Amino acid sequence: MKKFSILLVILLAVVSVSPILTRAEESDADRPVRSDFEAKRVEIQEKIKENKEKIKESREDVRKDINKIDREVKKETRDDVREIKRDAKSRLESEVAGAKIRARVAIRVLEATVVRLEGLTTRIESRVTKIGQSGASTTDATAFINAAKTNIKNAKDHIATLKSVDISIGTSTATSTNATSTNATSTATSTLKISFDKIKAEAKIAREELVKAKQNLMRALTSIKKVENLIRKDDNDDDSNPSATSTNATSTNATSTATTTQQ
Repeated sequence: MKKFSILLVILLAVVSVSPILTRAEESDADRPVRSDFEAKRVEIQEKIKENKEKIKESREDVRKDINKIDREVKKETRDDVREIKRDAKSRLESEVAGAKIRARVAIRVLEATVVRLEGLTTRIESRVTKIGQSGASTTDATAFINAAKTNIKNAKDHIATLKSVDISIGTSTATSTNATSTNATSTATSTLKISFDKIKAEAKIAREELVKAKQNLMRALTSIKKVENLIRKDDNDDDSNPSATSTNATSTNATSTATTTQQ
């Protein structure tokens, strides 16, 4: 009985210790698996951290590239603006040079016309004076000559104004570096257009006045020729009637003068 009790105790002890040993063995078996899991977790975390760093570096590279592109675009834009300004200024300078040449040519032509018409006026006045000394009427011719003189004076005034017109780019283009190219070019172009329009207007009026002066001088010549024809006719009548008295001659002259005045 005593032996049986001892065996029972031993059996119970073995049974109670067996689960402990089993759990210990199981724990020792799980320890490598847990270690591998921890290693993989750490590896994954390192990779995530590494990827984050790469993404951050990639973003920095992209940002640097964008800034570089912006700087290059701005530089190219500034270069384009400078080129546009140079081209605009060159174009305006070319237009100004052409306008100055055209203005000088117009002025020379107008002044030469004035000189010719003034010379013609002087010669016509000389003929009118001679006719007046003969006692014939020169009222119409004198009126046309005075009108022509007024036209010539008006033309000379407009020529003087034409010569005073400022044909230049002005300060707007010279200071265009401190302003936008578009505004500077627009201002300079507007200023030039005003000058060009002024030149055209003054030259046109001067030409019209000179045309009127020539027409009035032609009318004066026509009037003079009519008076001269009347005088010549009277002289021929006197030659064909030598017995005519001085009274008749005087009457004929008076009639001729009245006829000329009516014409």
